[in-house]
Amino acid sequence: MKRLVDAYCDASKASVSAPLVLGFAGTEIIRRILGVAQLPIEADLKQRKRWLDLGANFVVACSPSLKAPVDVTEAAFVEFM
Repeated sequence: MKRLVDAYCDASKASVSAPLVLGFAGTEIIRRILGVAQLPIEADLKQRKRWLDLGANFVVACSPSLKAPVDVTEAAFVEFM
């Protein structure tokens, strides 16, 4: 995931903050699992919880005011898939 975010930030013509990209991705994950715009995916509650945890970790990682230790490395992302 880090490589993907870094590539997006590098390719962007505007100044883009990697933590903000992660925060946006986390918000989208949560919105697509819980929100009105849910994706029609087949997943049990355990998998959905893992995706929600991943999204929450991304949101926490982008916020300088939150001090919770968050692992947003590629290995952590792959673990959730």
